[in-house]
Amino acid sequence: MGSSAALVPAPMTVAETRDYGVRRTLSQAWGIGQAIAICRQKNDLKSVLDEILKLQNGKLLFIGKIVDVSQEVRAGFTREEVKIKRLGEDEPEDSSTSTLNMDHGPDDHMIIPFQNENLVAYIEKPDDACSTPRAAPTWAHRCILMGCGPAAFRFDHRYFPVGEYKTTLSVIEEYKR
Repeated sequence: MGSSAALVPAPMTVAETRDYGVRRTLSQAWGIGQAIAICRQKNDLKSVLDEILKLQNGKLLFIGKIVDVSQEVRAGFTREEVKIKRLGEDEPEDSSTSTLNMDHGPDDHMIIPFQNENLVAYIEKPDDACSTPRAAPTWAHRCILMGCGPAAFRFDHRYFPVGEYKTTLSVIEEYKR
């Protein structure tokens, strides 16, 4: 056995990270963990979804069960896809979140393709309509979407946001004394 050494330079400069990165993602993850912990402490796990949705002006896109997972190698990358089927009337969801206002038919599916991370989430309807959650403003700009939007990953869907992005409050600022 021998020794080895390697150098991995930063993939982006600090300026590039500030200009193009989604800020405060660690604070966002911390907030989600805090919401779950508080619900556990209160023994109120039915409220976890509602509390997480409140953090980021979240919108419930779909409630269902996984019916298919596929995997393929495409352009040198492993691409996977999860297919979720809407719950039937005889399959009640044990959640405090109302599903009555969700405009999905019994044959609709949510498709979530991913390649290292979720790429898009869309509702597959018999009439081929689809939607995606709203991205951070930096990533929703037309020029950025050309290089990083659905088309950049060979999706035929256009970017169609369904909510408003809310900047996460920094944990450091929130608890600064």
